[in-house]
Amino acid sequence: MDFKRYLQPRYRKGARLQTFELFRLDRGHPDKVACLRNPNSKPSMLTLCRSSNTNSPDTITLGRLLEAVAKVPAPKPNPEKALGMSIKIAPSVPAEFVHDPLVAKPAADMEADQA
Repeated sequence: MDFKRYLQPRYRKGARLQTFELFRLDRGHPDKVACLRNPNSKPSMLTLCRSSNTNSPDTITLGRLLEAVAKVPAPKPNPEKALGMSIKIAPSVPAEFVHDPLVAKPAADMEADQA
């Protein structure tokens, strides 16, 4: 199944959405989005559905669509970014997060590549 072919008849294109910066969704109104230009502005309500009589997607069809999406493999580690994190950010990381893999010091072979 194709997502675009499934969703296009149900939802509008979001051309006006690009003029806003903040969005709020309400569980009670899943077809509407409150759009704000800044935190202090009055929200504009945009309706995403094409018409009020559009059937909501059934769970089976939506599940098939999600299964059809190809799984993307995790990207390869970037030694430059790992070294940059270690030099710039690691000194200011709180003690409870020091052992997190994100801020762990890169292996010696990565450092040798950068030197």
